[in-house]
Amino acid sequence: MHAHTLVLDGVFALAADGTLAFHPAPPPTATELRRVAASVRRRIGRLLARRGLDLDADVVDPLAEESVALAGLTQAAVRGRAALGRRAGRGPERLGADPDAPWVDRHGPWHAHDAGFDLHAGVTVAAGDRSQLERLCGYVFRPPLGQHRLRRLGDGRIAVELQRKWADGTTHLVFTPTELLERLATLVPRPRINLLLYHGVLAPNAPWRRAVVPPAGEEAGGAPLATDASEVAAPRRRERPKYRAWADLMRRAFALDVMTCPRCGGRMVLLATIEDAAVITRILTHLGLSLESGEPAPAHPPPDIDGVAGH
Repeated sequence: MHAHTLVLDGVFALAADGTLAFHPAPPPTATELRRVAASVRRRIGRLLARRGLDLDADVVDPLAEESVALAGLTQAAVRGRAALGRRAGRGPERLGADPDAPWVDRHGPWHAHDAGFDLHAGVTVAAGDRSQLERLCGYVFRPPLGQHRLRRLGDGRIAVELQRKWADGTTHLVFTPTELLERLATLVPRPRINLLLYHGVLAPNAPWRRAVVPPAGEEAGGAPLATDASEVAAPRRRERPKYRAWADLMRRAFALDVMTCPRCGGRMVLLATIEDAAVITRILTHLGLSLESGEPAPAHPPPDIDGVAGH
């Protein structure tokens, strides 16, 4: 498991005239990176201890209490093994792998190790390079598995192309369809888990966010960060509605306007919400509609993905 983090290489502070100024920080040293990696290791250890977990002891997986099947798939995926079928307990086949290749520890600038924890901090974007920043954000937000990296082999197995060749020469991992579904199932986020978090001055409710983040459509560097000390010290908060209608949420999340008439394209108006079963029966009977719920429509197979047909 690893996390992608995009951070500012400096801090914001109020200047003497009340404006908000950015102070760049020098590149981190190898000692500082090792200190950060060690701090992360200690904090995760304390977090596990508070939750009654010990990495060196046999403990019951809390996920097993909710879903034994999902817990088994997750444990097998962590070990790089198949959980089901005739190949249970075995790892995927590697294409291009050299079994005699020596193990290679990668060491480079801005790369720290501490008891199995790795910290990579060597990717930077120059100030004002918006295109490179956009590419970096796209990399940070990318899904765990890109569809373009999947290829169906002649025997029905699925080859997953690695983003970078491993030290032993491995370029592809080959899974049976069941094994690939096992891995994909473990990548589905659990309920109420946020995969994207904003921290510090970029957080949604940070007092200085409005002064730091330029408005949409405004070019970077075109306007000062802040010209009024009162605006920075006590920024105006947007009035957020406490309740959003279901139709507004559908439009916001999926760009689907459910209040648009499918016939004429005009706006529909919610007149009433009818919940009385007797009234619903009378209306359906008057319209000549069936009172039966009917059978659900059959599920559609997924679309073909670069020659990988859905079944």
